[in-house]
Amino acid sequence: MSDKTIHAAFTEAYASMTNPTKNANNPAFRSKYANLEELLAVTRPVLTACGLSLVQEPVSISDRI
Repeated sequence: MSDKTIHAAFTEAYASMTNPTKNANNPAFRSKYANLEELLAVTRPVLTACGLSLVQEPVSISDRI
């Protein structure tokens, strides 16, 4: 990410992103939504180009993860 701050990188990424296509159906509410695969297909390339990445860490609450 060179000398760019994380805030500048997110601003650049946000400006470059487009909305994901609503490609899945929710029969309970009779609505459409963008599934996880579509969301990642739209966001990963832009985040990577801006020197950012996605991280998912497990969270434990009491004895459950």
